[in-house]
Amino acid sequence: MEKQTDSIKNNILEEIKSGKIKMRPKIYFWVKLVFFIFLVAILFLVSVFLISFILFVLNISGGWFLTRFGWGGIKSLFLSLPWLLILIALIFVFLVEVIISSFGFTYRRPLVYSLAGLMVFAVICGILVHKTSFHQNLLLSAEGENLSIFGQFYLNYSRMQFPGTQTGVVSSLSDEIIEIREPNGHLLRILVPPGTPLPPGLKMENNGEIEKQIEKDDVIMIKGGKIEKVDKDSPCYEYHQRQNKKK
Repeated sequence: MEKQTDSIKNNILEEIKSGKIKMRPKIYFWVKLVFFIFLVAILFLVSVFLISFILFVLNISGGWFLTRFGWGGIKSLFLSLPWLLILIALIFVFLVEVIISSFGFTYRRPLVYSLAGLMVFAVICGILVHKTSFHQNLLLSAEGENLSIFGQFYLNYSRMQFPGTQTGVVSSLSDEIIEIREPNGHLLRILVPPGTPLPPGLKMENNGEIEKQIEKDDVIMIKGGKIEKVDKDSPCYEYHQRQNKKK
């Protein structure tokens, strides 16, 4: 054992003398470690930011309400997802995993398991950030023209459009026509087809009570002849009402 140890030492010394192995001061490894930790933190934080932002814009634009329209709504939501942002977030999470793996922290785990665990953790962090007022405050700053760098980024994504779908505040309505104002200020006149699931006016419910379905200043989403009223406690409702007041 001693002979083997001496042989290894001699081989290492020979490699150093030949220049194949270079001696590095300890500060070099500390700087390298700090740099990689900083890089991992930046990449992970950006991925969490993007994930939380995607959830935010889907809430603001009413994307989640598309699921109420059945398969057609789910298809529209899928096609309208911000795939570029999703791809960037996935790439950043993958880079974090590659950097961490290079330090041997996850060498005993299969890459797919480690990557999946890291992705789940990033999504959980994104959900937690989404639950705060972080993105809402930035959007308000963008609307007030107080966010110079990412202002247009927030404004563009908050006005996401979905194929074959109109969303806006009810300006006027009758038995045959509903007029809505979209966030961009455009007024749309929608012809209400006979037998629409949520017609304007009164509707008798199963328990015998009469509920007002659609009225002026409600926020509604229309797709394929079906109308869904956006909940008043929804960020989508607040966003459309705020945009409507500006117009």
